[in-house]
Amino acid sequence: MKVYVSSTFVDLKRYRDAAIRILRQLGHEVVAMEDYTSDSAIPLKKVLKDIKACDAYVGIIAWRYGYIPGDKAQASKKKRAIPKGLVLPDSKAGKYGETSITEWEYLQAAENKIPTLAFLLDDESPWPPHLVDGFEEGGSKVKVQSFREILQRDRTVAYFKSPEDLAAKVSAATTRVNMSQLVSVNLLDPDKYTESNLDLVTSDEIVAGGRKEKLVSAVIGAETKAIV
Repeated sequence: MKVYVSSTFVDLKRYRDAAIRILRQLGHEVVAMEDYTSDSAIPLKKVLKDIKACDAYVGIIAWRYGYIPGDKAQASKKKRAIPKGLVLPDSKAGKYGETSITEWEYLQAAENKIPTLAFLLDDESPWPPHLVDGFEEGGSKVKVQSFREILQRDRTVAYFKSPEDLAAKVSAATTRVNMSQLVSVNLLDPDKYTESNLDLVTSDEIVAGGRKEKLVSAVIGAETKAIV
C-alpha cells in the first residue's frame, strides 16, 4: 500500500520518523517530504499530484498550521493568482494564499476519496511553547485550531501522546485500511484457487455471493500476508 504522510515538519520530526519507520516495517511504500529535494518549500503542485497516486493518507497534527503557499502575495497586497498548472481541490474550505500546504494535502485526499487517517496531538499532552503557533488575531493559531476542529468533525481521529503511541496507532489504522482494500480484490474463485493459493485476482474475477467459507479463508490469508 502506498501511504502519504502529512504534517508540519520541525515540530513533529520525531513523530514523523516513528510513523514512517513503522509503515515501512509493515511493508508499505511511504511518500513523505523527507524524500523530496531540499527546497525552501515543496511545490504544492507536486504534493497534490503525489497524493492522488496514494492508497491512504496519514495526517499528523499538533499545534502548528504550517507553510501557506501564496501568503507573500497576500502580505504585499498583490493579486493572489493561482500559479499556472496548479489544480487545487474543489473545496470551499481552502483558499490559495490563506490555506497551508498541510491542509491542502488533507483536502486533496478527501476530494479523491483516499482513505484518510487523522492523528491529533492529545489536548492535554505537554508541548514546548516555541512549537505552538502565535496568538495573533486571525493568525496561524486560529487556523490550526480550526483545522483540528474540521478533522474532529468530519473524521474519526486518534489522539497521540508520544512517538511510540503514534506509531502503534498508525500501525493499527493502516493495517485496517490495507485489509479492507485487500478484501475487495483477494476473494477466491473456487474454480481456480484453493485456501493455500491466495494470489491476487482481478476485479472481474471476484466471486459473487454465496462463498462465505472461502471468503473467510481468503481474509485470514490476506491478513497474514499484510502483517508478516
